[in-house]
Amino acid sequence: MEIYPFVDPLTKKALTRKEKSEGKFLEGHVLFPIHEHYVDLVLPRNLSGELLSTQQHCDERASVYDDFLPLTFATHGIDELSERMSFISELSLTGSETVLEVGCGTGRDSSLIADMLVDDGSLHVLDLSPQMLEKTYQKLSEKKVKFTICAANAAHLPYPDNYFDAIYSFGGLGEFPDPIKFFQELERVSKVGARVVLGDESLPPWLRGSYFGNVLCETNKQFLAEIPWAAIPVCVRGFSLRYVINNCFYLISFFMGAGEPEADFDIPIPGIRGGTYRTRFEGKLEGVSADTKELVLRACQAKGVSIYELTNQVLREGVGKILSVSERPD
Repeated sequence: MEIYPFVDPLTKKALTRKEKSEGKFLEGHVLFPIHEHYVDLVLPRNLSGELLSTQQHCDERASVYDDFLPLTFATHGIDELSERMSFISELSLTGSETVLEVGCGTGRDSSLIADMLVDDGSLHVLDLSPQMLEKTYQKLSEKKVKFTICAANAAHLPYPDNYFDAIYSFGGLGEFPDPIKFFQELERVSKVGARVVLGDESLPPWLRGSYFGNVLCETNKQFLAEIPWAAIPVCVRGFSLRYVINNCFYLISFFMGAGEPEADFDIPIPGIRGGTYRTRFEGKLEGVSADTKELVLRACQAKGVSIYELTNQVLREGVGKILSVSERPD
């Protein structure tokens, strides 16, 4: 197992390998155990509340997960393999990428991603559930691709900055208790231009309250979860959304940019108001009386200029005179 890409999930500093009488560890701000098939990098070290419940629930389901999950696709008359491949295809992999899968479960998607990578590529998978990871290991151990497996919290990713070319997560996002922190971590570990594909249960508005939707929600309330719009960072580019698996799940894809989008806010806007996007946003004043506004409009029509041009000129000249007078000695 290649362990050196890992960093301390809290400090983001490099980890040091340690061997003690009780086993092998990666040393950071605490000792992280290296198990036979995965590294335990979960934070906090003592789980509680929602995170602990999620881990326990997934551990309990791991042995039967692969038996029951196909029912999700069969219920809607959809071929699971072709549907999953359509999700993964949105990563636009060429084979040499460094790929991260968050919330890999038992590795049903991990196995498909691994088949798309070649010698230069590598796959890094994580999940909160050790039992799920054991199932993933069984699948990936049969592949030729380089891979790492770790137990980790999606809000504390144990990877270096600007490391991944592509990131994938399907079916786990609704279980993450802190989606804002998760997206912040995605931004941190992604290279600029990295492709990201994420999805989970969430009925679209037109199906909520329908018989179809009510039947599904009776068994799984997660279908009422909302897409985490508020958590998506401003750096995303090329964003797209589509509903999949009979419109019961969402799939969003985008690539990571750097900072906010750019636009030319200084192009003059034609018309009586004039100005630019920037001046209309940054140059707001307190307003004038209706009579004064009428006079301004008449003056603009007489001079053949916009409100922006006239008011900017008159205000600068008027204020300039006031300041000039105020600066004169008594």
